[in-house]
Amino acid sequence: MAFARENLLSGHGPQIPTLVVPQGGRPVSPFLLRDPANPDSPLDCVARLATQDGVDYDTWEASGGSVLADSREHWSSPQELFSAPATAVDALTGSFKVALPAAATAASGLFLLQFSLLNRDGLLVLANAGYLEVQPSLRSAQSRQHLLSVPYLRRRLRDAHPRANRILEECEFTVVEIHDAVVAAVNEFNTTTPVMTSFTETNFPYPLNLVDGVIARLLEMAAIWYERNRVEIAGSGLRVDDMNKAAAYLKLSTLFQERWVRWIKTFKNQANIMNGFNSVPSGLF
Repeated sequence: MAFARENLLSGHGPQIPTLVVPQGGRPVSPFLLRDPANPDSPLDCVARLATQDGVDYDTWEASGGSVLADSREHWSSPQELFSAPATAVDALTGSFKVALPAAATAASGLFLLQFSLLNRDGLLVLANAGYLEVQPSLRSAQSRQHLLSVPYLRRRLRDAHPRANRILEECEFTVVEIHDAVVAAVNEFNTTTPVMTSFTETNFPYPLNLVDGVIARLLEMAAIWYERNRVEIAGSGLRVDDMNKAAAYLKLSTLFQERWVRWIKTFKNQANIMNGFNSVPSGLF
């Protein structure tokens, strides 16, 4: 699917898609192209190309259009992870499928993904951005143990399965929100003085420590949403205030953030001292 239909923390609106596949697999994955301006309705790709080219097309084949799936590790990656053509299932409703190449699932992790609608001249007409989550498999060699695992993070949050959330009956955080929190936490590490590193979300070497910073941001994100949507209802002797969670979430967020910041300062102070020992002659040796 090109958009997740439900997302508790973003107001039940259409969300950025996440394609989940097993490591080492060669899955054929279906997806829907949608118009970002009207994501609740299927995209008629034939009509969209007709508008773009100023020509009436009767069929997808006649339009000469194409759809590509492209992926990179992160925005600044010099090379693509893969670029694969998609096959139309029903272009009138934006339905396509793509056979992922071996390069797409060789390593586990979370990657940027984009589905692009091109006209017959190869011009980009429309794009849906998303993520490719390659889940680790015991049948494949693991070469990226240092990366933060989304399943591990969900287990720490006790957000691993909808049944674990008795009231929500849904996982509270999407993969996209987790990714955004990871990016923000890594950026905080990089920009905390002394500025010594330029890690990205794909190569941060201290994942167990990073978890604290990620959880702090996710809980803060949730607290903002709960506070904005809180409505207390009372009547007939009953009182409903199920969104009254902001204060508790912010308290937990502060706890994780303080632990995260304390570790950053300790780590950077120690690294700064070691750099000083390595660069300042003592005259003793």
